[in-house]
Amino acid sequence: MNKGNTLLNINMAIISLVIVFYILYIWDSFIIPFVIAFLLAFSLISTYTFFIKIIKYKFLAFVLNIMLYSIIFWVMYKIINSNIQDIVSKAWFYQDQFRFLIDKSVARFGLEEWEFYQKLWSYINFQDIFTNMATLVTNMLGYIGTTLFYLIFILLEYKFFNKKVTLMVENEEKRRKVFEIINKIKKDIKTYFTIKIFISFCSATMYYIVMRTIGLDFAMFWAFLIFILNFIPNIWSIIAIFFPMVLSLIQFDNFSYFFVMVATFVSIEMVMWNIVEPKLTWNKLNLSPLVILLSLVFWWSIWGIVGMLLSVPIMVIINIILSKFDETKPIAILLSEKWDVKSGVDLEFTKNKIKLMQKIEEMLAKKSVNK
Repeated sequence: MNKGNTLLNINMAIISLVIVFYILYIWDSFIIPFVIAFLLAFSLISTYTFFIKIIKYKFLAFVLNIMLYSIIFWVMYKIINSNIQDIVSKAWFYQDQFRFLIDKSVARFGLEEWEFYQKLWSYINFQDIFTNMATLVTNMLGYIGTTLFYLIFILLEYKFFNKKVTLMVENEEKRRKVFEIINKIKKDIKTYFTIKIFISFCSATMYYIVMRTIGLDFAMFWAFLIFILNFIPNIWSIIAIFFPMVLSLIQFDNFSYFFVMVATFVSIEMVMWNIVEPKLTWNKLNLSPLVILLSLVFWWSIWGIVGMLLSVPIMVIINIILSKFDETKPIAILLSEKWDVKSGVDLEFTKNKIKLMQKIEEMLAKKSVNK
């Protein structure tokens, strides 16, 4: 009877997950702006709280907060609007220059008639690449109207949220756990965005200085693209710097500028994303690097590149909620890198994780023996 109930529960859980993910996929145009608005609300509330601590006047803090985000969005719009069309219009020039440069290099080795080399150019089309890039940025900007609509209602609801939770949850212990989860989510998401924005801004600024010093076309746009794509962990930061490096080779027709950019960009990349970022972000968020990688793939399959941008904050929220309930704590253990030492339960968490991994190994061993 117990086994039957267990199987039924597992089947129901699987069916529920399939339904949820299907809804996430088909209603992406409604859900994505809501998720963005939800995360943006955290950012707005955090900066508002910061201004309150400094100024002490709520109205003035509110005005400064609105002005700050208005300036940020205005700068983003100006960078995109003033560069994207120019890049697309010059794509044919970059294509011809790149073809001429590669043909000249290949001719030295007598490979210009190589069948693979001839077919390669059918896959390299700068016009399509830059057009798709412009479409991607335009689609992301298309979420702004719906996102702002959701954001207004989320902020209006936030004012009375704590009172509603207090009235909804009468049990004091359950109420304490609910507020604990909410506060932990707020703290970790705030930590993630603070660290990620700081590192992305610093690295994008360094990249911009290098590109501007060399005289690369559209340096501000490439720096902005690097800043945005740096929110997607792992290989996307490398993809972001690939375009300006190739463009330097095309624009200057000189390998010296290209090698300077490669040397400086790789140095920045190694320091910021292989040393500084993992130590600051992963340890703070308590997420396994493997989980981060898998979540990138999963959310990309549902929501595309926007899903990859949102994958880490979503996984942080999921992991926090799972860790607060006994029934789902084993799943949180598998998703985690390590427990928060400040919580005072690091030893207990480690023991539970070891026991869980031992059980999994025993189950796999039994299956292999049965086979």
